[in-house]
Amino acid sequence: MQPVLRELVAGASNKGVEPAAVLRQARARQLALAREDLHALFALVGTPEVFATPGFITEFLCAYLCGRSVRPRVVVDLWAAAGWMLPPLVEVFSPARAIGVVPDDRTVRLAELLAPAGRIAWCTDDPRAVVATLEPGIDVVLGCPPWRWQPRQTQVETAGGPLVLTEDPANVALLEACSRLTPDGIGLFIVGPGFVMRPGPGTAFPNLDRFGLSLHLLLELPRGIVAPDSGSGRLLIGIGRASCPVPLVGSLTPDPQRTAALLAAVRPGRGETGSACGR
Repeated sequence: MQPVLRELVAGASNKGVEPAAVLRQARARQLALAREDLHALFALVGTPEVFATPGFITEFLCAYLCGRSVRPRVVVDLWAAAGWMLPPLVEVFSPARAIGVVPDDRTVRLAELLAPAGRIAWCTDDPRAVVATLEPGIDVVLGCPPWRWQPRQTQVETAGGPLVLTEDPANVALLEACSRLTPDGIGLFIVGPGFVMRPGPGTAFPNLDRFGLSLHLLLELPRGIVAPDSGSGRLLIGIGRASCPVPLVGSLTPDPQRTAALLAAVRPGRGETGSACGR
């Protein structure tokens, strides 16, 4: 954390520090805050579960979208306060419409300080309720679904008819949102390994095809980048509507050479590995 920002935190009341108040002061002083500064700030004020996705991840996401020739017009982050991935994408792509779903009005005030002014529509509804209002034609869905898996039986509509899932509502919202993607759109999420390894015919991953979806991207992330970290690590996954028999699989680290090697496998109009993935 920058020394000036640390001074702002130290000078705040001992009764509790509001991240929004500190960020407001930082903006008034025209401090340029790195993602690492935000992560450290949230930890210092007692909300370590709120984390800012490291810059190398959001930079990869932007380059990956460019490599797929996706020019987002509509972007939706269903869990925008978990990771804060939406603001960097809005800065890079300037979509016509950007929607961020956050848990409460307090987070909205914080979000307005972290994001480009007036370019993101923030809402505080349940993610599934927000998805139900979305029309097909979304270019990018993203987010960090809640880490804790709390399954319940949920009936959903798919192209093949009704389906009963035994899943966490967040993962159901993820599938429903991705089913509203454009043909070359992509859903990008940071999930736990359980998302792809959890057994059972009623969980999300085994039912991708029922929603007309396919796995396009599966990258292991370095341990310790998110809080709390259960020790099992996290994955960056990409889900699209186009068929992708051979998804891009590997690991993503801050190493620029590794990132370049991953991006070299992304071909516009051909997908991740030279197969028929993507557009």
